[in-house]
Amino acid sequence: MFGLEILDVALGLVLTYLLMSLVLTAVREAVEVTVKSRARDLEQAVAELLQGDSDLVARFYDHPLIYALHRGHRDDAPPGPGKDSAGKITAGTDSGLRRRDLPSYIPRETFAAAVLDLMNSDGPANAQLRQAFEGLERVSGGRIQQVRAELEGWYDAAMDR
Repeated sequence: MFGLEILDVALGLVLTYLLMSLVLTAVREAVEVTVKSRARDLEQAVAELLQGDSDLVARFYDHPLIYALHRGHRDDAPPGPGKDSAGKITAGTDSGLRRRDLPSYIPRETFAAAVLDLMNSDGPANAQLRQAFEGLERVSGGRIQQVRAELEGWYDAAMDR
């Protein structure tokens, strides 16, 4: 009589949409837990950031700040090759970690702290990565907080891609 039927239909549609959205999100997260595609994508992105240096990527994942984010523990299997048959870098197998144990998220602050520690302790063997790191230091004037902020920005830009 006063148009309340339209309001009832609209409210029913909105609630149905919200319920379906919630159910499908839960299903997607359940699939993600099984497939671990986020961890695989993060591993590939970190390997790209570190210029494909499989030794450095393995040391990165072995760093205590990053290793604390892993699920489970090291696999006793010997390390695998640096790249799989498709040419993709397999850093998780290089460091003796089972692929399903790799973290699916690394906070930017943790990434920057681990990379700074790795760069200052051993330095990268890769000339391009060393040049990139030295460029970050020059841009920041050698101030450690600024270098850290630049590393965080670099990581965020790569993760946004």
